[in-house]
Amino acid sequence: MSKQNQNIIFDHSNVDSSVNNYGQLYGSAINLALAEKIKNDRGLKIVIAPEINFAETLCNELKYFTATDLSIELFPDLEVLPYDISSPSNQVIANRSEILFQLLKGNIDVLVLSAANLLWKLPPRKYFEEESFTLNVGELFSMQKIGQKLRKNGYERVSTVFKPGEFCIRGSLIDLFSPLYKNPIRIDFDDEKIDLIKLFDIDSQLTLSTTNSATIIPSEHYPKSSVAFDFFKTNMRNAFVGNQLEWPLYNFIETYAESHGVYNYLPLFFESMSSIWEYCKTAEVFCVGDIQTPIKKYQKLINQRFNNQNDLSQPNL
Repeated sequence: MSKQNQNIIFDHSNVDSSVNNYGQLYGSAINLALAEKIKNDRGLKIVIAPEINFAETLCNELKYFTATDLSIELFPDLEVLPYDISSPSNQVIANRSEILFQLLKGNIDVLVLSAANLLWKLPPRKYFEEESFTLNVGELFSMQKIGQKLRKNGYERVSTVFKPGEFCIRGSLIDLFSPLYKNPIRIDFDDEKIDLIKLFDIDSQLTLSTTNSATIIPSEHYPKSSVAFDFFKTNMRNAFVGNQLEWPLYNFIETYAESHGVYNYLPLFFESMSSIWEYCKTAEVFCVGDIQTPIKKYQKLINQRFNNQNDLSQPNL
């Protein structure tokens, strides 16, 4: 792939990376060849596949063929079309949040993603850096303050925690499900001091293990605070011409944002957005098969849906 095409397709001029192309191999041979290449090399590798099903198979086979302790992860698609009024599922957002946070911490060795995923803008790095926080046993931390931080980070208060992005408060206990963990967390307070932190089973509610600390990361890709909502409304008024009181998202941003296509308007929550490259400043890039064609098709789909799905009740970004 020429240097010019690299810049056009990837737009990763700020990333210290080299690009490797793998093609003209059949079946699992291409994945085996890639596994042999990456299993003994250090540093982050980004593997780009033509589409998500290919990426899922590739990720699974890389784990099998490398047979090492390398952290090989799939960056899931949003599973919605451009300009869909519906939002991605909570589980998809939680999975993407976990991957982005782990990238920031340098805990991923190989990231596999589809070509179309390169075109989606992501929350800025500093959103995960500034809004994530750690709870430690013995730390003074009021339950009220934790509840406020959880709501700001997109957690929903429920009666019983079942899925990532939920929390509940019962007496001196806070149950929460951070996307960073496979099981929910139970925090036991002694007045305003954290006494115990446990991981527990969703079905039985029994303790699985105890830990001295737990890291809480945002469960949504946009902040949910009064300051953030005011910032969003200001940007929405400045971005479009019309009567904002007629725009559903503007009026219900604090309550029913997910029902009015909020993920199409994420740039209005931030001063700037990021791409996957901002989360990994140094990477070796592997392109498996033809990725230019699916990117061009997805760009065409974006333009078509922008023109055809124009919602008259509120302007499209």
